[in-house]
Amino acid sequence: MDKVLRREALSSTAFGDYYALPHSIKREAKQNAVAICSLEKPLIWKEKKVRLVLLLALKEERDNSFEQLFEELVHMLNDPLKVKKLSRQTSFQEFLAICQN
Repeated sequence: MDKVLRREALSSTAFGDYYALPHSIKREAKQNAVAICSLEKPLIWKEKKVRLVLLLALKEERDNSFEQLFEELVHMLNDPLKVKKLSRQTSFQEFLAICQN
């Protein structure tokens, strides 16, 4: 948590409106993972309204799979309507279905 907050202090990980992609300042997770939090009401994150938070955990060893996922996430999350739809989901299965479309 401390390393995520230290990374956030360098520059905000909130992109556009409605989503943020926080991550640690150092890659040291045991495996790559994403924790998802959708908020019923947006919160102000460094002057941006955020309703969807995807906390990234990155392992030290680099491979193309996570970079590819990150690129796809950013592409998908640049669609404000999709972000709003994702942030309203209460089921992980529904969330994944929207991501796959």
